[in-house]
Parts: sequence; structure tokens; C-alpha cells
Amino acid sequence: HSIILMLVGISQLAVDLVFPAAETYDERQEKIKMKSGQLSYVLSIVYVFVMLTLVQWKVVDDIMTALLCVLFVQVMTFPVMLFIYNRRS
Repeated sequence: HSIILMLVGISQLAVDLVFPAAETYDERQEKIKMKSGQLSYVLSIVYVFVMLTLVQWKVVDDIMTALLCVLFVQVMTFPVMLFIYNRRS
């Protein structure tokens, strides 16, 4: 449980760095968050497929390690995409 809480905390800190709480919410932020969320969702499907393939081919032996890696990557993809889209616009 503590790993999940740490990941969520790190993710929230990363989101706060991209969009500080003192900054007013506008349409640009909404657009960036929507694009980031859509791309993060697509990438998470790819991550799961790749990890299942690696487990099937016995590249990753422990299923719990595979699940932890998938969880970490899925949680951290959204803040990274926010940062990238925020830099572009």
C-alpha cells in the first residue's frame, strides 16, 4: 500500500509543478490535461501489452515485479505528458 501512496504523491507533486495551485484554471489547462490524459491512456494499454509479452516470453520472471512496473509507469505517464504538452504550448 505504501508504494501506491508514494507513487500518487510523486505524481501529484509533478502535476503541481506543471500547474501550480495558485494559477487560475483556464481552457488551455483543460486542453493540455485532456490531451495528456488521452495519450496516457493509450500508452498504458501499450505498457500492459508489452509487459504481458515480456512475462509470456519469460523475460520477466516475477509477476509482481511486472505489475509494479506497469503501475509505476502508468501513474507517472500522466505528469510526464502534462510536462511535455505544457512545454509545447
